[in-house]
Amino acid sequence: MITKFTTDGTVVVIPPDTGPTTPTGDVTPPVYLGGIFPADGATDVMPNTEIQFDMSEKVATIRVSYSCTGGTSANYLDNADVYDKTTSRVKFMVASALLPYGSTCVVTLHNADTRDLANNLMKGYSTILTTFKVRSRVSSVVCDQTAPRTSVPVMNGKPLVEVCNGIFSDPAISTAEYGEVAQVRTFSMNSIKKFFGTSKMTTVPDIIVCKTAECSVFFMDADYGGRVMPQGMSTQNGSFTAPRDTFVVGKPYGSEFNRLLVSAHELTHVEFLARLGNGRVPTWFNEGLATYVGGSPVCRPFTPGVTLPAKAQPDLKDQTQWKIDAPHYCQGSEEITSWIQKNGKQALIDLLDKVKNGAEFYSVYGSLIN
Repeated sequence: MITKFTTDGTVVVIPPDTGPTTPTGDVTPPVYLGGIFPADGATDVMPNTEIQFDMSEKVATIRVSYSCTGGTSANYLDNADVYDKTTSRVKFMVASALLPYGSTCVVTLHNADTRDLANNLMKGYSTILTTFKVRSRVSSVVCDQTAPRTSVPVMNGKPLVEVCNGIFSDPAISTAEYGEVAQVRTFSMNSIKKFFGTSKMTTVPDIIVCKTAECSVFFMDADYGGRVMPQGMSTQNGSFTAPRDTFVVGKPYGSEFNRLLVSAHELTHVEFLARLGNGRVPTWFNEGLATYVGGSPVCRPFTPGVTLPAKAQPDLKDQTQWKIDAPHYCQGSEEITSWIQKNGKQALIDLLDKVKNGAEFYSVYGSLIN
């Protein structure tokens, strides 16, 4: 069966499995066929990319590794990061921590730990599949629009830096990072429009971008990845009250690119509130949709009907089991991925309108799919 999936805007066709349907009598070792993505020599690769390549048949175990300049590396053997071996096309996440800007990465397939369903060992030596370069950090500051004037927030006596009107930077962020900080609003709005088509937000939120735990705790009460603060909302200790709708982006983890993904996640919450009004939805749907649209936290790419969904908790409906962590957010995102494949994206947008107008969430959503 031919299956299509999308990664970084590229549609890839998974070839039919060319291996045996049963390992009985199979004495032919697996062979690497090519089809590597990103291609050898690729440049401007996104920090949250995934590796894909073709084997001659399904594999039972496989080891792939990568090493990037800047000290980022990993060596995966058949764990959650090698998330799809259901066809002869193998896919694995580069890393949930993302890749550093400007790094050069080398990906290697190790024959010593790669076996097919009949336990035949791949012959030969370890093979370098691809060498690619990750996109560089944006250096020039380009402000997207003029937001309403807001007084510069002050953190423990230290004023933040206004990189663009309404975009404020932790003083610990270097001037070399300002170009990227200036992108957070444009990147986030583009993510919103890509999914919803248009935005229903009536105001442009302020954005506070942190780099230190001090900044995160001051503006969010804890070292969170991000937080939405409607106008007038205060932190628990009273250190900050939002003068306008505001979202805070916490310190980046792994790669500075994570700032852009977190900002898209948080702005999705703002868009969500604009569309939902006083309607109520379960937390898993709120966070799952923000993860689906924003891309943060970085989850393994999920193909309904091909890859198995993650299960951070047995039943998403049980709100008492919900936790604020990546596995739960990703489980919510994968449930939404399956629902959209079944019902379509417009049906989900219509669901928000119906809940806003008084419909009970599950009466519209129906049963969980995963």
